[in-house]
Amino acid sequence: MQIRTTLLATVAMALLFGASAAGAGGKASVNSQKAADCNSQAAGMTGSEREAFMQACLGGTAPSKAAAPNAQASCRDQANAQGLRGEERRAFMDRCRNSGGN
Repeated sequence: MQIRTTLLATVAMALLFGASAAGAGGKASVNSQKAADCNSQAAGMTGSEREAFMQACLGGTAPSKAAAPNAQASCRDQANAQGLRGEERRAFMDRCRNSGGN
């Protein structure tokens, strides 16, 4: 009886996951293409700059590649002017870069 119940549950799960995967097939290929496009645009970026760019790009609000270094410099200058250090500086830099350096 337990084997029969387990087998029935396994078949039901397979059918559910198969149906949901088939329904999302087009969206998955669009998302993977978008990720590939963002990855190619982020070539040469590293660390938090790349991470912020990829998050923005995948979210649909990618800043231009040329604007990223300017945002970094602007944010760094603002953090220096405010005398920020440590975790406070990191948090500020993340918020600043995500807003495009404003």
